[in-house]
Amino acid sequence: RGITIQIPSLRERKEDIEPLANYFIQKYSEEFCRGARSLDSSALELLNNYDWPGNVRELQNVIERAVLIFDSEVIRTDHLPSLKN
Repeated sequence: RGITIQIPSLRERKEDIEPLANYFIQKYSEEFCRGARSLDSSALELLNNYDWPGNVRELQNVIERAVLIFDSEVIRTDHLPSLKN
């Protein structure tokens, strides 16, 4: 018999977006030997305003794609085209 743990969705935990994004930036920068180090303020705002229907896995995929495709020190909004309306 298992234990059920209720964890709110990412859209209900906006304060977790920045630390998770920074973790994924570091992880994928090292894994892919890329130069990404941070998010600019407008990219962070875009991440915070997105609803994240795919929760943390979607955030992880978005950051992985940005780090892999754009070899830039700072991730900007134009590196996150899938989040724009």
